[in-house]
Amino acid sequence: MIGKLRHDAALKYLYQGEQKVTGRKRLYDGKVFYDDLSRWEPLGELETGIHAWVQTLWHDSLKRRLRVVLLLNAKQVEKQSHVLLFSTDLSLSGGEIVGYYGARFGIEFLFRDAKQHLGFNDCQARNQKALDFHFNLSLSALNFAKAEALSHMGPGPDFVFSMYSHKCRAFNESLMERVFSRFGLDPTLLKQHPAYPELREFGVIAS
Repeated sequence: MIGKLRHDAALKYLYQGEQKVTGRKRLYDGKVFYDDLSRWEPLGELETGIHAWVQTLWHDSLKRRLRVVLLLNAKQVEKQSHVLLFSTDLSLSGGEIVGYYGARFGIEFLFRDAKQHLGFNDCQARNQKALDFHFNLSLSALNFAKAEALSHMGPGPDFVFSMYSHKCRAFNESLMERVFSRFGLDPTLLKQHPAYPELREFGVIAS
């Protein structure tokens, strides 16, 4: 699991020194104070004004070891603030935790599009297999839509995907095909008309 902790989370350093021959082993080596990062491993400046440190610590509430990354925002010297990211996988590096946490925003966009446009929340089944099938089908439809958009526009920094726009184009194409069929028109020549792309993009969000 990767997530974000409170900025004042109760964390402790793990004891790494020699242990007594008899008696209970020492587990912790003091509380973490965020104004002293001398015992953290520096990761450097990730971007302008954003510095990072990483350390493996004990979390009192979760009762387990965590790999914790501290991100310090030093863009404004008078108002410095920090964010604590964590992972339950102790083998991850600090950079990997930051990268994975940043990727969650892209995942949230997938759920947003699936909920708003592809009926992700509309299933009324109670059976777990039926729910799994519905959720997978909804997200698969979104993946197919993105794949189709990529095939038309091609990958690159200028690629922008909108599920709303994709549905608009599909609806416009279906409507024009229906009009052509009702009037007995040959769609091959009509699709070459300069007005066809304009009608196909009617209602699409400008990007």
